Amino acid sequence: IRHTPYAIRHTPYAIRHTPYAMATSSALQEMWNVPGNRACCDCGAANPDWASINLGVLVCLDCSGIHRQLGTHISQVRSLKLDVACWQGPLLARMCSLGNAAFNDVWQCSLPSEFIRPEEYPYHSSVREAFIVNKYKQRSFFQVMDLHDAGTVSEFPPAFESPTAASSGGGGGGGGIPTL
Repeated sequence: IRHTPYAIRHTPYAIRHTPYAMATSSALQEMWNVPGNRACCDCGAANPDWASINLGVLVCLDCSGIHRQLGTHISQVRSLKLDVACWQGPLLARMCSLGNAAFNDVWQCSLPSEFIRPEEYPYHSSVREAFIVNKYKQRSFFQVMDLHDAGTVSEFPPAFESPTAASSGGGGGGGGIPTL
């Protein structure tokens, strides 16, 4: 009991163990088991409990606020614990298909080593905001990969299309922002 959070200790057993609550917990565990998803996609904070559903990544509470500021045309944020009705079927499958590690392999491919990252200054919101704006709005670290040469083009969802291909009707949708 000592290490159990207060809210859980004082929530009636019947509420915590309803089929709905247990299904949500199962979905959360399923998403966290995807490689890289135990850490925030942007700052590396442990056990993120928010998601950008169109990007297919998990983020922490602090980063989710900045994602909301970017606008829904860039990032559509949902809580893993509060927006429980959406974590099933195709959305759950999509969220489990990629993972933060694979996403960052592309979206942070050309991240300069001297660029200040949020994990270096976790309590400076301006560092976090600058990083996220550069990553998603400016696409400063995104590098178009030639997946045809790698022979794995069919293994990746449309989020990995070139931003220019997406804006010219290449299937990425939404004004050149790659989406899932």
